[in-house]
Amino acid sequence: MNMATELADLIDLSVAWKRFKADLPHRVFVCHPYELAVIESDLESWIEELLEEVRTNRYRPRPLVVCDVPKGRGIVRPGAHFRVADGVMYAACLGACFPYIHKALSWSQGCLDFSYLLSEFPDDIKWIHGEFEGWRSFQKCTIEAIDQGMSHVVFTDIAAYYENVDLSTLMSDLRQTGSPETVVLQLSNCLNRWAQAPSRGVPQGHAPSDILAKLYLNAVDENLRSQGFTHLRYVDDFRIFCQDESETKTAILALTWLLRKRGLNLQTAKTEILTADEARKKVNGIASKVLEIKARWFVRLEQAYEAGDPYIFEEFSKDIRDDDIADPDTTPIEILREAYATYFLPYQGAPFTIETTDGVVEEQSFDKTLFHFLLNRMGKAKDDYASQHCLSLLDKHPEETRAVCKYLEQVGRISASDDAIVTFLRSSDAVYPYQIYQLIELRLIDCTPPIQGLLEIVRYLAFNDSQPYYLRSVCRKFLGHFGTAADLERLEHTYLIARDELEQCDILCSLFRMEKRRRNSFLGRYEHDSPLHERTVRYVKAGCP
Repeated sequence: MNMATELADLIDLSVAWKRFKADLPHRVFVCHPYELAVIESDLESWIEELLEEVRTNRYRPRPLVVCDVPKGRGIVRPGAHFRVADGVMYAACLGACFPYIHKALSWSQGCLDFSYLLSEFPDDIKWIHGEFEGWRSFQKCTIEAIDQGMSHVVFTDIAAYYENVDLSTLMSDLRQTGSPETVVLQLSNCLNRWAQAPSRGVPQGHAPSDILAKLYLNAVDENLRSQGFTHLRYVDDFRIFCQDESETKTAILALTWLLRKRGLNLQTAKTEILTADEARKKVNGIASKVLEIKARWFVRLEQAYEAGDPYIFEEFSKDIRDDDIADPDTTPIEILREAYATYFLPYQGAPFTIETTDGVVEEQSFDKTLFHFLLNRMGKAKDDYASQHCLSLLDKHPEETRAVCKYLEQVGRISASDDAIVTFLRSSDAVYPYQIYQLIELRLIDCTPPIQGLLEIVRYLAFNDSQPYYLRSVCRKFLGHFGTAADLERLEHTYLIARDELEQCDILCSLFRMEKRRRNSFLGRYEHDSPLHERTVRYVKAGCP
């Protein structure tokens, strides 16, 4: 049996498709507006064609598209955008190795490593789970470790972790697990093809990369433990618990050496040594701030009672007193609003001060963890209290655009945000194509026609060749849904200068509202150019877009 046939027998593309698709809503940075749906319109034959490419040794991974995703403070991370075939192959190859990786990592899951917890059964479609639960356990176990008598804690993480994974070392780690050599070689071929620097980095935004990243730090975890250190980890976020300050320095030295052997370095700006009390306060950041707001509410309620308004006291104090005061997730919506008003409305891009109920003046800055918590809780409650203000943060914190978009969708304030979004997009602060992509993708969720200003901006971006492909693509879809007849005609004229077959099919899909005879005549000219064209034409004629 040759290697190509062996590889085809080892991978399961049907399961890989489901795993790849499950990543799209939450993990993947960019999703092509039509490619997935076109493939799904004839999925069985598409999988057979891809498997035949593998079996006959014709499959070749294409270069990935990198979208620069804001991280804050002007820094960006390289978000990876695959063609669907490459994403499915990545999931398929990792899936063939997963039982071996699962066995190698089982010792640390949920007790030392809390990130992207592996499914209990390696053949589950959902192979990682519990991101939120993992983080909460990470926080809880940190407090428990401190309470066991540790006097100091080292907080640190790795600089540009995913970008600096050494691929040859990673492949050696995979072989060490017993993973099939044929699959390891294919993974090596793919990852080196996708690497932005020679032989370094795994694509960000995909579950297979998260699993490989866990494997890459497994040896570091084992060596720290064997050297007698107590530590916990969430992705590349390390917390090492020490008996005294001297041990913290020894721990940092040991971790630095272990990471250096793998081509990694600690992030100096995020490395700190805290006392037990300082560490406890840092971990309990959200809870302490919510408790402060609750204390303010009790003061107000007592004042209302003393002023002769017992109804207000009884109505609100019962909710607060019945609330589990240690669990901010059960906090009443009135207190969540108060927390947002206290910690975010005064924020203008620089630290500010507040006075606590104890009369202490504390300096505050933007707390992204609290911001996510409040938006998530208010979003689930369908409370739009923060809908206008959170849009004003797009310029100062572009890294929070996803959280803002999710909140606006949850509270049904997408089209109502058109004016604010147009104002932002016309400003000099709209410098990140990926952030613009996020906002336009959000607006496509709402079927309400956009305001003219937004349509004009999208029109400009759709036909601007200097913009990244993924941004032009989502703008073409926007024009397909909301553009004029003239926009559709202009899209038609761009077909012959499209850069590849995916862009051509992207244009074909965006013409679904064109006058039917003219559209079908145009589709018929290019229907048989490739299997993807054939699927696309059937998809458009069926009225699917």
